[in-house]
Amino acid sequence: AACEVILVKMGTNEQGRRWLIPVAGGPDALYATQYVKAIAATTDKTEAVVCQVFPPHSRLPKATTGMLKAIQALKPVLGDRVQPLCRIHDSVPQVVLREAKHYGTDIILMGVSRDGLLRQVVNGNIPEQIARQSTCTVMLVRSPLDAQTPQRDLPSNLRRP
Repeated sequence: AACEVILVKMGTNEQGRRWLIPVAGGPDALYATQYVKAIAATTDKTEAVVCQVFPPHSRLPKATTGMLKAIQALKPVLGDRVQPLCRIHDSVPQVVLREAKHYGTDIILMGVSRDGLLRQVVNGNIPEQIARQSTCTVMLVRSPLDAQTPQRDLPSNLRRP
């Protein structure tokens, strides 16, 4: 799409204070952090956990470039209220749903998968699985295909006054 796409599945808690942001290295999760920053700029109570799930054969998981960029994008607004979380597991949806419950997450914010059809058949559509099974609000964000950088200006209705 030539424009961004945001799909929101409303959950049972509407506070919007605690965010869980799973990342896998694609551009859309980083692009989506602009929405957390916009909301966080209006309150000092916003918290975020940036999460990455590694396959079981990973030895010592550590923050990847995508995770570090997401944290770096959020740090100026959230400070120490943003934290990394690395997990080893063979099911990303299971980990994300479990951690969302553990952290009392209000909103799961994910970039939408750009995986091809074959890869989705093999791995499943992770954002869709999480959105279907989660009881909290889930925001799926896809940046414009022609976006050169995820740090573009926010839409006017989300800008700080």
